[in-house]
Amino acid sequence: LTVMSTLGFGDITFGSDIGRLFSMVVLLSGIVLLLIVLPFTFIRFFYAPWLEAQVRLQAPREAPPDTRGYVVICAYDAIAPGLIERLRLHDIPYSVIEPDPTVAARMSEDGISVIAGAIDSRETYEKVRAAQARLIFANSADTVNTNITITVREVAPDVPIMATVEDGDSIDILELSGCPHVLPLKQRLGERLTNRINTGHAEAHVIGHFRYLQVAEFPVRNTPLAGRTIRETGLREVIGINIVG
Repeated sequence: LTVMSTLGFGDITFGSDIGRLFSMVVLLSGIVLLLIVLPFTFIRFFYAPWLEAQVRLQAPREAPPDTRGYVVICAYDAIAPGLIERLRLHDIPYSVIEPDPTVAARMSEDGISVIAGAIDSRETYEKVRAAQARLIFANSADTVNTNITITVREVAPDVPIMATVEDGDSIDILELSGCPHVLPLKQRLGERLTNRINTGHAEAHVIGHFRYLQVAEFPVRNTPLAGRTIRETGLREVIGINIVG
Protein backbone atom coordinates (compact mmCIF):
# COMPACT_ATOMS: atom_id res chain seq x y z
CA LEU A 1 0.00 0.00 0.00
CA THR A 2 2.84 2.37 0.79
CA VAL A 3 4.30 1.91 -2.69
CA MET A 4 1.07 1.72 -4.73
CA SER A 5 -0.50 4.74 -3.05
CA THR A 6 2.60 6.92 -3.65
CA LEU A 7 2.87 7.55 0.09
CA GLY A 8 6.53 6.61 -0.11
CA PHE A 9 9.15 5.55 2.44
CA GLY A 10 10.19 8.99 3.63
CA ASP A 11 11.96 9.98 6.82
CA ILE A 12 8.88 11.78 8.09
CA THR A 13 6.66 9.48 10.12
CA PHE A 14 3.59 10.90 11.75
CA GLY A 15 2.94 9.74 15.28
CA SER A 16 -0.07 11.83 16.17
CA ASP A 17 -3.65 10.90 15.41
CA ILE A 18 -3.97 13.71 12.86
CA GLY A 19 -0.79 12.55 11.15
CA ARG A 20 -1.99 8.97 10.96
CA LEU A 21 -5.32 10.21 9.58
CA PHE A 22 -3.46 12.18 6.93
CA SER A 23 -1.45 9.08 6.00
CA MET A 24 -4.65 7.05 5.64
CA VAL A 25 -6.16 9.71 3.39
CA VAL A 26 -3.05 9.64 1.19
CA LEU A 27 -3.15 5.83 1.06
CA LEU A 28 -6.82 5.62 0.10
CA SER A 29 -6.75 8.49 -2.41
CA GLY A 30 -3.59 7.12 -4.01
CA ILE A 31 -5.15 3.69 -4.47
CA VAL A 32 -8.30 5.20 -6.00
CA LEU A 33 -6.31 7.40 -8.37
CA LEU A 34 -3.91 4.69 -9.52
CA LEU A 35 -6.27 1.72 -9.72
CA ILE A 36 -9.50 3.42 -10.88
CA VAL A 37 -9.14 6.98 -12.15
CA LEU A 38 -5.91 6.57 -14.10
CA PRO A 39 -6.96 3.37 -15.97
CA PHE A 40 -10.39 4.83 -16.72
CA THR A 41 -8.83 8.03 -18.08
CA PHE A 42 -6.41 6.09 -20.26
CA ILE A 43 -9.11 3.80 -21.66
CA ARG A 44 -11.70 6.54 -22.14
CA PHE A 45 -9.54 9.19 -23.78
CA PHE A 46 -6.72 7.22 -25.41
CA TYR A 47 -7.38 3.52 -25.96
CA ALA A 48 -11.10 3.69 -26.87
CA PRO A 49 -10.67 6.42 -29.54
CA TRP A 50 -7.70 4.53 -31.01
CA LEU A 51 -9.67 1.28 -31.08
CA GLU A 52 -12.68 2.99 -32.67
CA ALA A 53 -10.44 4.51 -35.32
CA GLN A 54 -9.02 1.08 -36.10
CA VAL A 55 -12.54 -0.34 -36.43
CA ARG A 56 -13.56 2.48 -38.77
CA LEU A 57 -10.56 1.82 -40.97
CA GLN A 58 -11.63 -1.80 -41.40
CA ALA A 59 -14.84 -0.81 -43.21
CA PRO A 60 -14.54 -1.13 -47.03
CA ARG A 61 -14.94 2.21 -48.78
CA GLU A 62 -14.66 1.21 -52.42
CA ALA A 63 -15.63 -1.70 -54.63
CA PRO A 64 -12.92 -3.45 -56.66
CA PRO A 65 -12.42 -1.98 -60.16
CA ASP A 66 -13.55 -5.19 -61.85
CA THR A 67 -16.83 -5.35 -59.91
CA ARG A 68 -19.86 -5.54 -62.18
CA GLY A 69 -23.30 -7.13 -62.42
CA TYR A 70 -24.18 -6.76 -58.74
CA VAL A 71 -27.03 -5.15 -56.81
CA VAL A 72 -26.40 -2.02 -54.75
CA ILE A 73 -28.69 -1.75 -51.70
CA CYS A 74 -28.78 1.81 -50.40
CA ALA A 75 -29.85 1.06 -46.80
CA TYR A 76 -29.83 -1.89 -44.43
CA ASP A 77 -33.44 -1.73 -43.25
CA ALA A 78 -36.11 -4.35 -42.55
CA ILE A 79 -36.30 -5.23 -46.25
CA ALA A 80 -32.57 -5.68 -46.81
CA PRO A 81 -32.00 -9.00 -44.92
CA GLY A 82 -34.72 -10.80 -46.88
CA LEU A 83 -33.51 -9.33 -50.16
CA ILE A 84 -29.92 -10.34 -49.40
CA GLU A 85 -31.03 -13.89 -48.67
CA ARG A 86 -32.85 -14.08 -52.01
CA LEU A 87 -29.83 -12.70 -53.85
CA ARG A 88 -27.57 -15.27 -52.22
CA LEU A 89 -29.90 -18.08 -53.26
CA HIS A 90 -29.55 -16.99 -56.89
CA ASP A 91 -25.79 -16.32 -56.59
CA ILE A 92 -26.24 -12.63 -57.37
CA PRO A 93 -23.54 -10.42 -55.80
CA TYR A 94 -24.64 -7.41 -53.80
CA SER A 95 -23.32 -4.59 -51.67
CA VAL A 96 -24.97 -2.47 -48.97
CA ILE A 97 -24.16 1.21 -48.48
CA GLU A 98 -23.78 2.16 -44.79
CA PRO A 99 -23.04 5.79 -43.77
CA ASP A 100 -21.51 4.88 -40.38
CA PRO A 101 -18.03 3.29 -40.79
CA THR A 102 -18.27 1.62 -37.38
CA VAL A 103 -21.57 -0.06 -38.25
CA ALA A 104 -20.17 -0.95 -41.67
CA ALA A 105 -17.18 -2.67 -40.05
CA ARG A 106 -19.48 -4.73 -37.82
CA MET A 107 -21.66 -5.67 -40.78
CA SER A 108 -18.56 -6.77 -42.67
CA GLU A 109 -17.56 -8.96 -39.72
CA ASP A 110 -21.04 -10.54 -39.84
CA GLY A 111 -20.49 -11.59 -43.44
CA ILE A 112 -22.50 -8.81 -45.12
CA SER A 113 -20.98 -7.21 -48.20
CA VAL A 114 -20.93 -3.52 -47.29
CA ILE A 115 -19.31 -0.28 -48.39
CA ALA A 116 -19.05 2.74 -46.08
CA GLY A 117 -20.24 6.00 -47.58
CA ALA A 118 -22.98 8.62 -47.62
CA ILE A 119 -26.00 7.50 -49.61
CA ASP A 120 -26.56 10.98 -51.06
CA SER A 121 -22.97 11.56 -52.20
CA ARG A 122 -21.87 11.27 -55.82
CA GLU A 123 -18.44 10.09 -54.67
CA THR A 124 -20.03 7.10 -52.95
CA TYR A 125 -21.70 5.85 -56.14
CA GLU A 126 -18.50 6.37 -58.08
CA LYS A 127 -16.68 4.18 -55.55
CA VAL A 128 -19.34 1.46 -55.60
CA ARG A 129 -19.09 1.32 -59.42
CA ALA A 130 -22.75 2.24 -59.93
CA ALA A 131 -22.27 2.36 -63.69
CA GLN A 132 -21.30 -1.33 -63.66
CA ALA A 133 -24.09 -2.45 -61.31
CA ARG A 134 -27.01 -4.64 -62.26
CA LEU A 135 -29.48 -2.62 -60.16
CA ILE A 136 -29.55 0.24 -57.67
CA PHE A 137 -32.15 -0.45 -54.98
CA ALA A 138 -33.15 2.74 -53.13
CA ASN A 139 -34.99 1.68 -49.97
CA SER A 140 -34.92 4.79 -47.78
CA ALA A 141 -37.50 7.52 -47.23
CA ASP A 142 -39.25 8.98 -50.26
CA THR A 143 -37.28 12.23 -50.20
CA VAL A 144 -33.99 10.38 -49.73
CA ASN A 145 -34.83 7.98 -52.56
CA THR A 146 -35.45 10.93 -54.86
CA ASN A 147 -32.07 12.37 -53.93
CA ILE A 148 -30.43 8.97 -54.48
CA THR A 149 -32.03 8.68 -57.93
CA ILE A 150 -30.81 12.11 -59.02
CA THR A 151 -27.31 11.44 -57.69
CA VAL A 152 -27.05 8.02 -59.35
CA ARG A 153 -28.22 9.42 -62.68
CA GLU A 154 -25.27 11.84 -62.61
CA VAL A 155 -22.86 8.90 -62.32
CA ALA A 156 -24.69 6.17 -64.25
CA PRO A 157 -27.39 7.46 -66.63
CA ASP A 158 -28.37 4.00 -67.87
CA VAL A 159 -28.24 1.80 -64.76
CA PRO A 160 -31.64 0.39 -63.65
CA ILE A 161 -32.97 1.92 -60.43
CA MET A 162 -35.73 0.53 -58.23
CA ALA A 163 -37.09 2.58 -55.33
CA THR A 164 -39.58 1.89 -52.57
CA VAL A 165 -42.24 4.49 -51.86
CA GLU A 166 -44.59 5.05 -48.95
CA ASP A 167 -46.67 7.97 -50.21
CA GLY A 168 -48.51 7.48 -53.48
CA ASP A 169 -47.87 11.11 -54.43
CA SER A 170 -44.13 10.39 -54.50
CA ILE A 171 -44.44 7.88 -57.34
CA ASP A 172 -44.58 10.54 -60.05
CA ILE A 173 -41.73 12.48 -58.43
CA LEU A 174 -39.47 9.44 -58.41
CA GLU A 175 -40.33 8.58 -62.00
CA LEU A 176 -39.58 12.13 -63.12
CA SER A 177 -36.29 11.97 -61.21
CA GLY A 178 -35.19 9.03 -63.35
CA CYS A 179 -36.40 5.97 -61.44
CA PRO A 180 -38.30 3.70 -63.87
CA HIS A 181 -39.25 1.08 -61.27
CA VAL A 182 -41.18 2.40 -58.26
CA LEU A 183 -42.40 -0.14 -55.71
CA PRO A 184 -45.25 0.96 -53.37
CA LEU A 185 -44.75 -1.73 -50.76
CA LYS A 186 -47.59 -0.75 -48.43
CA GLN A 187 -50.06 -0.64 -51.31
CA ARG A 188 -48.89 -4.02 -52.62
CA LEU A 189 -49.06 -5.52 -49.14
CA GLY A 190 -52.61 -4.24 -48.71
CA GLU A 191 -53.61 -5.71 -52.05
CA ARG A 192 -52.13 -9.10 -51.16
CA LEU A 193 -53.89 -9.11 -47.81
CA THR A 194 -57.13 -8.19 -49.55
CA ASN A 195 -56.71 -11.09 -51.96
CA ARG A 196 -56.26 -13.48 -49.04
CA ILE A 197 -59.64 -12.40 -47.69
CA ASN A 198 -61.47 -13.82 -50.71
CA THR A 199 -61.27 -17.45 -49.59
CA GLY A 200 -64.93 -18.27 -50.21
CA HIS A 201 -65.87 -19.44 -46.69
CA ALA A 202 -67.49 -17.12 -44.18
CA GLU A 203 -65.59 -18.31 -41.12
CA ALA A 204 -62.46 -17.20 -39.32
CA HIS A 205 -59.23 -19.02 -40.12
CA VAL A 206 -56.49 -18.92 -37.47
CA ILE A 207 -53.17 -18.22 -39.19
CA GLY A 208 -50.95 -17.68 -36.14
CA HIS A 209 -50.60 -17.49 -32.38
CA PHE A 210 -48.85 -15.05 -30.08
CA ARG A 211 -49.05 -16.34 -26.50
CA TYR A 212 -52.78 -16.17 -25.70
CA LEU A 213 -53.57 -14.04 -28.78
CA GLN A 214 -54.85 -15.70 -31.93
CA VAL A 215 -54.37 -14.05 -35.31
CA ALA A 216 -57.11 -14.98 -37.76
CA GLU A 217 -58.31 -13.93 -41.19
CA PHE A 218 -61.98 -13.60 -42.03
CA PRO A 219 -63.34 -13.47 -45.59
CA VAL A 220 -65.81 -10.65 -46.21
CA ARG A 221 -66.85 -11.78 -49.65
CA ASN A 222 -70.58 -12.59 -49.89
CA THR A 223 -71.15 -11.19 -46.38
CA PRO A 224 -72.94 -8.03 -45.20
CA LEU A 225 -69.48 -6.48 -44.70
CA ALA A 226 -68.62 -6.58 -48.40
CA GLY A 227 -68.43 -3.19 -50.10
CA ARG A 228 -68.48 -1.21 -46.84
CA THR A 229 -65.75 0.84 -45.20
CA ILE A 230 -64.39 -0.04 -41.77
CA ARG A 231 -66.20 2.94 -40.28
CA GLU A 232 -69.50 1.84 -41.82
CA THR A 233 -69.25 -1.71 -40.47
CA GLY A 234 -69.10 -0.55 -36.84
CA LEU A 235 -67.51 -3.85 -35.78
CA ARG A 236 -66.07 -2.41 -32.59
CA GLU A 237 -69.43 -1.11 -31.41
CA VAL A 238 -71.37 -4.21 -32.49
CA ILE A 239 -69.17 -7.14 -31.45
CA GLY A 240 -66.21 -5.45 -29.73
CA ILE A 241 -63.36 -6.30 -32.10
CA ASN A 242 -60.65 -4.10 -33.58
CA ILE A 243 -59.36 -4.20 -37.14
CA VAL A 244 -55.59 -3.81 -37.35
CA GLY A 245 -53.98 -3.08 -40.68
